[in-house]
Amino acid sequence: MIIDQSMFFSLTKLPNQGAPFEGTIVDDWKFDYSSHDACRMVCNDQADMTSRLLVGSLTFDCRIMHYIIARIMLPRSSNLAQASEEDLILMWAFLTGFQID
Repeated sequence: MIIDQSMFFSLTKLPNQGAPFEGTIVDDWKFDYSSHDACRMVCNDQADMTSRLLVGSLTFDCRIMHYIIARIMLPRSSNLAQASEEDLILMWAFLTGFQID
């Protein structure tokens, strides 16, 4: 069974609005997004933000958000303990209220 975008929106009744997300920072967000600020937003106080963004350094809510991103929204089979830049952009968008299509 294949569910394309139109069928998904028809079944879920979700609005089809917002900026299209293709894995990188959206042009509309370039002036608002900062990787460093996004890291500070999702990490706990003891996090070492000088190297890789490990899931253990995320706040509890952001860990759950990362799990949903890495397992359901953009599933991958490896390296689940490290948040990618794509994951960070999505978490930042969710936390700041930017709409994604």
